[in-house]
Amino acid sequence: MTFKELRKKTIAEGREAAKKAEKQLQELYPNGQISEDEVRAVLSPILRKLHDDVNQMSAETINQMNKDASIGLKALKPEYDIARENEMVTEISRRSFEDGFTW
Repeated sequence: MTFKELRKKTIAEGREAAKKAEKQLQELYPNGQISEDEVRAVLSPILRKLHDDVNQMSAETINQMNKDASIGLKALKPEYDIARENEMVTEISRRSFEDGFTW
């Protein structure tokens, strides 16, 4: 896979994850408000899976390119960014969704 193909694939994965999260969050706000715990329960597994999937695809691509170029380096998996997750959870839980859900 080339970097261009990787980019397209990861964008598609991100969009699918966003749709999944949106659907699940829409089911949770009958009164227009979602608690941080509810948002985290939905988002955390989706974001962590996306993180793992994208990093796996990236590592495979980089490792293959390095092998093809006879470079002995291996791709490293970055740490999951819990601070970024916390920011998303806080932002979403502060919103009122009485008129519908939007990102």
